[in-house]
Amino acid sequence: QVARRLATARLAMTTTTPPPLTPWRARLDATLEKSRSVRGVTFVQLATCERDGAPRPRVRTVVFRGFATPPARGDHVDDADAYAFEDALTFCTDARSRKVAESLECEVCWWISHTSEQYRIAGELRYVGPADASAARRALRDAQWAALSDRARAAFRSPHAPREPVGPVEDDVKTLAEHPALVAGDDTAARFIPVGDPPDVFLLVMIEPSQCDYLRLTDNYRQIDTLVVDDAAEHGGARRRRWVSEHVHP
Repeated sequence: QVARRLATARLAMTTTTPPPLTPWRARLDATLEKSRSVRGVTFVQLATCERDGAPRPRVRTVVFRGFATPPARGDHVDDADAYAFEDALTFCTDARSRKVAESLECEVCWWISHTSEQYRIAGELRYVGPADASAARRALRDAQWAALSDRARAAFRSPHAPREPVGPVEDDVKTLAEHPALVAGDDTAARFIPVGDPPDVFLLVMIEPSQCDYLRLTDNYRQIDTLVVDDAAEHGGARRRRWVSEHVHP
């Protein structure tokens, strides 16, 4: 009887149909939809490397601002511009931040705790400022600026660059005493700052993904999706982009 059970188990292992390969973007959209009420689900880790000297890795937590909305192809949008929007993740940063001078090659790590899912998305960074060559990207930058909270917008109008010393501790204490609205949690002062045009230091950050490494710990399922760009000559002069999915051992 034990031998029969072992034989049945072996047969099941050899005949079980593997789960279907779901494209990474559809899977991530579904995960985020289920997690909308979970605090912190938009916080992701962004890793880059320094360019000068030893290529030391750098990582920080950033806020995911959604996927870029692809512009309609037309007279002012070429294929390359439209392709750059496909599946692009968006964030924002200060042009004075040190990460802007670091590698454009990057990786985002996204851990969704309540579903035990991890997404590692590798790609290339694109920083969009007021002088960007693409009108579509500049419009997306303006839209993201308008969508920020008052307090977030106020941070970009600060005369201090990120990591810049602002004086001794006693000076900070004096500043807080003179301006109690600056105390954490009180955004009274920020509410009176008009939206206006984004300052030059405000950058839209786009990550154009090239690979997604997905892991689900509930059943140890792992899938790697890789972007393949076919030769334009084989498709009448137009490049064809497609994602190739592979089920791999975790």
